[in-house]
Amino acid sequence: MRYFKKIIKIFIHVVSIIYTYNMYKKYKYLQQILFNEWIKHFVGFIGDGSSLAPGIQFQGGGQRNIYIGNNTCIAKNCILGCWKEYINVIYNPRIIIGDNCCIGEYNHITSINEIIIGNGVLTGRYVYISDNNHGDCEYNTLLQQPLKRELNSKGAVHIGNNVWIGDKVSILSGVKIGDGAVIAANAVVTKDVPAYSVVGGVPAKIIK
Repeated sequence: MRYFKKIIKIFIHVVSIIYTYNMYKKYKYLQQILFNEWIKHFVGFIGDGSSLAPGIQFQGGGQRNIYIGNNTCIAKNCILGCWKEYINVIYNPRIIIGDNCCIGEYNHITSINEIIIGNGVLTGRYVYISDNNHGDCEYNTLLQQPLKRELNSKGAVHIGNNVWIGDKVSILSGVKIGDGAVIAANAVVTKDVPAYSVVGGVPAKIIK
């Protein structure tokens, strides 16, 4: 077993000499270019200089209603759900992401109504932005399985320019976030956030 481990170490060392880290970066860069050229054919619009990392998922069949501005980066394993139909109910959703945004890994953005994200927005990992939910809190609704409840929306989500959204934030339907706001990590935003304010907590409240 000891000799086998030595052989593995020698093999990996030789591979690292032949296939350098710089070569790996060039391969990943080429992969990114090819993926972006391919994915452009499935969404409404992707602006110049923008990139969508491999691993992104589209849900709901409405990816033609997704518009992404210039120089915006959407990191790996994000989900963009633009739901045109759910349980035989038709919706008219759209997701608009502005210029110079950086959407972090594992973000989940889901719409049956409208989600607009302004320019220069930065999000951390595992951010959830939704303009809808599975049903309401009426007793008859709660008797149904969540997946079989009709989707409903309390209103669009509008996020202003230069907003910073921390890790694991949830932004729920009917919310407007003003320019320059900061949303602290793990916050749950259920009400409007004034421009140039800092909010945090569950539910989110103004800190500063």
